[in-house]
Amino acid sequence: MSNDAPIIHIVDDDSSVGLSIARLLESVGYRATFFPSGQEYLTSVECGLASCVILDMRMPQMSGLQLQEELLRRYPEIAIVFLSGYGTVPMTVNAIRAGAVDCMEKPFSEHQLLESVNLAIAKHKLCCNKLHEQIELKNRLKSLTSREREVFALVVQGKPNKKIGAELFISEKTVKIHRGRVMEKMCADSLPALVRIADILAPSV
Repeated sequence: MSNDAPIIHIVDDDSSVGLSIARLLESVGYRATFFPSGQEYLTSVECGLASCVILDMRMPQMSGLQLQEELLRRYPEIAIVFLSGYGTVPMTVNAIRAGAVDCMEKPFSEHQLLESVNLAIAKHKLCCNKLHEQIELKNRLKSLTSREREVFALVVQGKPNKKIGAELFISEKTVKIHRGRVMEKMCADSLPALVRIADILAPSV
């Protein structure tokens, strides 16, 4: 098994189900770890390392929905797949609205589970990429001077250089200089690219 293989965590109070899922995932190349309760999972050093977490909907003490809420608070990029032996429609709706990739009823097919896990891993990767992009863009934003940030905010509103100059009480030539520096520091090769960056950074800009 490759050390680069995605990590899957299974949280289920039924050890026979949890261990069976772990074996299935390992058989197709994933790294999988089983946890018998939400409390034990949250205190584990491995918590937060998973590309996907498979949660039982109904568990004693801490339910799957409660665990989902806590995990998303700590790790907003985490992807979750729910399992339920007798879940209700409202529970399923709440789970999906909170960002769950899928909610499957037991018994489920191996193919269905693996398909949902694959979707969850893809979602996790996308979320991680977005977070990394946001961090990089925020670092670029910090490199702007206060004046450059003012110009940035007005440029992405679609205002022409002449109007920006009038609002900031600077010359149009100075606006062009600041605008060029903004484009360079933010690594934007066009106005649409700069607008996209501003949308990602909102409401920071």
